[in-house]
Amino acid sequence: MGGRDLLNTLRWSDDRACAVSDAWTRAFLVDQGMPTLAILFEADPQPSEVFSTDAGDEILRIGSFDGDFDFFLNVDTGEVLFGMDRDPDPVFANTSLSAFVACLRWVDAKFPFYSSPDDTSVKLAAGQRVREFLRSVDPACVEAPEGFWKSFVHDVESGDYYEGSF
Repeated sequence: MGGRDLLNTLRWSDDRACAVSDAWTRAFLVDQGMPTLAILFEADPQPSEVFSTDAGDEILRIGSFDGDFDFFLNVDTGEVLFGMDRDPDPVFANTSLSAFVACLRWVDAKFPFYSSPDDTSVKLAAGQRVREFLRSVDPACVEAPEGFWKSFVHDVESGDYYEGSF
């Protein structure tokens, strides 16, 4: 899948982006956009309504993973969160939308990380390479105890992201 077309980008209109109060994130959505489809993400083509988490953060759904999980954008801070449909307590993914997109694009470019029959040492080394890249983009994304990317690194090390798995 390393050959996935990364040019398919969803940019938001000014009208849709006005729901986001963080100026940097709003500009990124309009000017740069998000991948429409990646190994770990499928962008929502339609606007989502803003709702509140249990912590009182205002968030909106920006896309999904594997059909069962959702990515959300904190409209005030620009942080990306991860959880289930209208999750009142989503977990941390990235400190910014630009960091999230950089991580998604890197994963797509580097996948597959190994072959299915590769031994544990190859899988652990692949996980370490992923962790190092993620840390170089957004150190907080691999430090969050229950965060999306920490879980992803664990899955890579466990052997879930081999050639032919997607």
